[in-house]
Amino acid sequence: MSERARRCAIALAAAITVLSPFAATAEVDVREPKTPVVLVPASAEPVWDWLRDGTRANDPFFHHPDLYDHDRAAARVVTRREAFPGGWNAPVPATTFDFTVGKDDWHLQADPRHHLVFYREGCCSYKREVLTRIDATPPVGVARGDLRRMVPASGVRIGDAADVVYRKLGRPARLLRSPSTRRWAAAYVRPLPTPGGTSCIEQGTVVFEGERLVAYELWRGC
Repeated sequence: MSERARRCAIALAAAITVLSPFAATAEVDVREPKTPVVLVPASAEPVWDWLRDGTRANDPFFHHPDLYDHDRAAARVVTRREAFPGGWNAPVPATTFDFTVGKDDWHLQADPRHHLVFYREGCCSYKREVLTRIDATPPVGVARGDLRRMVPASGVRIGDAADVVYRKLGRPARLLRSPSTRRWAAAYVRPLPTPGGTSCIEQGTVVFEGERLVAYELWRGC
């Protein structure tokens, strides 16, 4: 799945060194190049700029090849299914737009009162969902709702302390860190065998700032 970053069409960097509170845990350096973005309709560009800028600090962790195929020791293997409410349907209400690269389509909803945004992305071979803290005010045209209801099957919530997340998901195999952000993360992987023998996975990435969860991504693909 080395083409993941090209399909996702996002990868951004800041320039702050991170120091993990778990110094004894092995860590993985995560980096990705930038990729141009073309949107349909063009009127979605202010929304995309807001989403990109407001979630910039999480990008080094969300946009890298899946760890199950590329670095199995970096992700804890789990067996329990994880899912956000609603399956792969768009949130209601939702702001929707497409990329001309990779045929991606996006659906997002903001909750400015609780400083959250939830978005779903998908194309033919993968799907991803992200719930993340965002402090920037949404521009006109962004659908709004109460995202406190957006709690995955594990019960993990934005704002949970790291030890609470670990009790729900298990202690991570390694911590993920990047020289481009002061945040840190951990990954969880569930293999999804298929009749044809292809290697499909469900990967969850939790992102922390200090000791608090600020973002959670679920990614499924083959």
